[in-house]
Amino acid sequence: KPIVEATFTGVEYLTYDLSGRGDSFVSSKDKLTMYFKTRHADGLLFYTGDLGEYFNVALIGGGVDLSVNLGSGKYDANINPPNQRFDDNKWHLVEVTRESREVGSLFVDKLLTI
Repeated sequence: KPIVEATFTGVEYLTYDLSGRGDSFVSSKDKLTMYFKTRHADGLLFYTGDLGEYFNVALIGGGVDLSVNLGSGKYDANINPPNQRFDDNKWHLVEVTRESREVGSLFVDKLLTI
């Protein structure tokens, strides 16, 4: 698939409405990969879903937070190393894998949490 790039300078955001497609999570396996750079300690990086099933990646206190509920219960993970922050205005790579309705892994700059 082609790489899609977006740049935001403040409170802008990008939306992609999946509501007309029925189940927002139609595949059995996904990988979300994105780069970001920011000076803000808190902010939404990615969100899809509704109140019952959702997939959320955000910056909280300079760390990357993942919150997911795909029908099999809520899952939360956070990468916030003691000597590194992700709000340092440098490029960072986020990778999240999912199989079926379970999160497989969360990586930020190749640092892993499960």
